[in-house]
Amino acid sequence: MNIEWWSKLDSTVAYRHFWSCFRILGVAEFRYKALAQFYVICLTLFVTVYCPIHLLIVTNCFAFVGAIVDRRLMFPAWFPFDWKSSSTSYWSALLYQFIGVNMLIVQNLVNDTVGPMSLCLLSGHVRLLAMRVARIGYNNRKSPKHHEDELKLCIEDHQKLLKAFKLLESSISWLQFILFFTNGLNSCVVVVNFLFYSRILYDYIYYGCFLLAIGVEMFPCYFYGSVLLQEFKHIPYAVFSSNWVEQSRNYRQDTTIFLEMALKSVTMLAGGIVEINLNSFFAVCKMAYSLFTVILTMK
Repeated sequence: MNIEWWSKLDSTVAYRHFWSCFRILGVAEFRYKALAQFYVICLTLFVTVYCPIHLLIVTNCFAFVGAIVDRRLMFPAWFPFDWKSSSTSYWSALLYQFIGVNMLIVQNLVNDTVGPMSLCLLSGHVRLLAMRVARIGYNNRKSPKHHEDELKLCIEDHQKLLKAFKLLESSISWLQFILFFTNGLNSCVVVVNFLFYSRILYDYIYYGCFLLAIGVEMFPCYFYGSVLLQEFKHIPYAVFSSNWVEQSRNYRQDTTIFLEMALKSVTMLAGGIVEINLNSFFAVCKMAYSLFTVILTMK
């Protein structure tokens, strides 16, 4: 069977054309700003959603093609019928595995991106709030009353963001708490298998990719947890960046109250114990290394 056409299913090749269009469109970005923004949104969705799913499914397609060439199943499995008896039984079993694995890939990708995407969106809203606060008071065409009302709206939005923060924390807290320990244990087991039980090149590639996948699964959530923490810390600086000196007494009083609220430490905890930030990510790595050293001493 000729499978050369499978080599064309490469996301980097497809992305190259989009990148060329982006460079051409970037020249006219100031003239066609709305079109440029729409294209950036489409390009972002393409890179963050389509490319990962595309790469995973295409990788699965290679296993599918290999199974067809050798007339075997993609994975060892039990079926209530003899899949070797006829072509219909064979194709039914093979398509069942192919569709099932692809659905599992998409499901796992969505499950792993819920936490990081939620933290990313929330940190973006906090940054937008800081930008709004920093611009208050510089428009001389607006009345002092307008600046006071705008500051009060920012305070209300800050309270809404804190409520969203608590809601998000309650949603992913226990999940991240479980992942904190299980990922450390899994990383240790993978390193042990990689160093002591790998015999062929395929074993080294398999366990190396597995260890990399564990890190890729953990890192985005802890990274955006740190980003969210930094964005909340920037709000007091944004308040001081506003033109509060030339405003009314009521405005300055509201600014003082806002500062006291914004100076409160905001830290997302997993299970009420582990902080969701990059320090916890490195703590998982240290945990895996500690377990590994314990296994070495026992051996």
